[in-house]
Amino acid sequence: MTAELTAGLERIVKLARVAAPSGNASPNERQQAATMIESIAAGLMKGGPSPARPPPPPPRTPRKWDALRYWREIFEVDEVPHGLVRALADFRDLSDDDIRGAMDTTVRKVRIGSVAPDAALRYFCGICWRVMRGEGGR
Repeated sequence: MTAELTAGLERIVKLARVAAPSGNASPNERQQAATMIESIAAGLMKGGPSPARPPPPPPRTPRKWDALRYWREIFEVDEVPHGLVRALADFRDLSDDDIRGAMDTTVRKVRIGSVAPDAALRYFCGICWRVMRGEGGR
């Protein structure tokens, strides 16, 4: 087996893990991995070069409806604040863990009384902006 073929097969195996439905990759990441697998396989079949490196994955986006449901659960409310949907769009580059962590911190502060319930969304957004700027958030 040539080095090019071996390298191509190794990349296919790594991408197959991303494309697997059982993984925790987003649908966009799965589709991108599947496209790269096809491209590499086509290059190997032709004997031509395969792409040297797959493109970087798109930034993880919080699943908006999961985040909204989570807000309702932890605050034990039926409706979310009006601005939360817009805020989640602003914070689309944050991971699900960052979003949930900011929500957990916010609800903890509201429950101990250091943040007023009507200021919870503003406090949550402040945490998210600090995380996005790399200043930490909690």
